Amino acid sequence: IEGDERAMRLLWEEHAPHVDAVVRRLVGAADPDLAADIAQEVWIQIFRALPGFRGDAQFGTWAHRIAVNRTLNALRRVRRVGKHEASLDEALDADEARGVGGSAAVRAAVAASAVEPEGERALLA
Repeated sequence: IEGDERAMRLLWEEHAPHVDAVVRRLVGAADPDLAADIAQEVWIQIFRALPGFRGDAQFGTWAHRIAVNRTLNALRRVRRVGKHEASLDEALDADEARGVGGSAAVRAAVAASAVEPEGERALLA
């Protein structure tokens, strides 16, 4: 099935509703855009891992497990980034309250976190 676009499309057509439902249920209704992004990541992971699918379980069960794992990992990543962004915002607010106007390092970190790719953003945390 590797590289066979028609077969991959058939798998997607059959299993996408379930994968999407799993992702939406784990993400929650508050952020449908995040759910759509994660569902896309799930399908990328499924297609990359497809050559390793041994058939010990049904494809739908295997895809479900990937959807759950990938979604939980993505939610952890989002929470970590959000936590660090909140910490930086709190530091700026504290500096402003003291009349400092925000340290240059904190302002630079906030600016960088807004534009850097996620992997590089982790270096700032």
